[in-house]
Amino acid sequence: MALYWRCKNCRSVNSEKAEACKKCGSFEASGYEVQIMIGRTLVRKSFRAGEYELAKTVELELRKKQELVRIAEKLKSVDEGLSKLLGDNSFQKGNFVKVKIFWNKYFLWMKSNKKESTVRERITRWKKYLKPFLGEKTLAEITPALVEKYKTEKLKQGYSPASINRDIALLRHMLSMAVKWGYLKEHPLKGKIEMLREVPIRQWTFLTREEYEAVFENLSETYRDLYQFLVLTGARLGEALNLRWKDIMWEAGVAYLRDSKANRPRVIVLSDCVIDMLDERKRKLNAKEDERVFKHSDSEFRRAFKRALKSAGLPESIRIHDLRHTFASWLAIKGVPIQQIKELLGHSQITTTLRYAHLNPETLRRVVNTLESFEEKITNDRKVVDFNKYLKKKTLKSA
Repeated sequence: MALYWRCKNCRSVNSEKAEACKKCGSFEASGYEVQIMIGRTLVRKSFRAGEYELAKTVELELRKKQELVRIAEKLKSVDEGLSKLLGDNSFQKGNFVKVKIFWNKYFLWMKSNKKESTVRERITRWKKYLKPFLGEKTLAEITPALVEKYKTEKLKQGYSPASINRDIALLRHMLSMAVKWGYLKEHPLKGKIEMLREVPIRQWTFLTREEYEAVFENLSETYRDLYQFLVLTGARLGEALNLRWKDIMWEAGVAYLRDSKANRPRVIVLSDCVIDMLDERKRKLNAKEDERVFKHSDSEFRRAFKRALKSAGLPESIRIHDLRHTFASWLAIKGVPIQQIKELLGHSQITTTLRYAHLNPETLRRVVNTLESFEEKITNDRKVVDFNKYLKKKTLKSA
């Protein structure tokens, strides 16, 4: 165990699972303590009686750090052993190191260089698809023929070309890093693998007002605030989960999103309804400025959302990202100009936002009517010109 509670009566330390003090039988805690060995160092953190949730959060973070250090130490010993064995022939490491071992090194690199959402997506792709097929192979055994076999098998199993291409892209990048770190002399797949042609098979969708309310009613109260925030701001799930109270500018009615998809911060506008919800939430939780507004994990909310869809009788194919589409679609239906929707969504290019244009035919009809008026003016001007020519010809004949 890494989390303990201190007895208020005798000050002894007890396991988190202990229902009573092992020394005096008391049930009251004066505070909590986290103790975790990270490498060869014992890390201790103390917390007051009312800070159990904070203690659990710190324990989780320290456990992650403990695992990263453990992996790093293991890899260090592997590299040292290979260096002694191979001497100057460092490029032969690929003949000895299995892909599943190299993944640990790649994983450590990702933790320091990639966004959390990217790391999470690549971990899933590795564990679910690449590891079962390639994990036991050495780096030197990865050949174009093996990758083509992987593509063929995945297509037979019904996986989409887009999904397979993402797998191949991850593998290629891993091998690029293997070359960079001296495990391979050259990239075995460079210029030898063709990506599959991707065909869009899924159209984006959005919720109607009735569907939105049905999901809200069937969603656990724990997640309703986050659900409402996503629909009424158009924020991405990762952006919302990383939002902190200090990032909300109440007087201006905006929020500062630090973790954006484009790797640059952006500002979103908050409606009166969202501001009231957030204000009530902050008072209810007695939250501190540096705490996250929504402390749920990504996976927790996704599971709760899927359960709510099922209970509401809606297709489980609806995604979290469709809540962002819902925000934009409702704005388009209400006649909000596409340029303004682009700014609210934080799109870098207007072409991405144009998908919502068809939802507001009235706006497009006004544009068409403007063209018709212009055409009518051209026609009338032409008639005037033609009539003047006719008068001129008639005058010449009369003369």
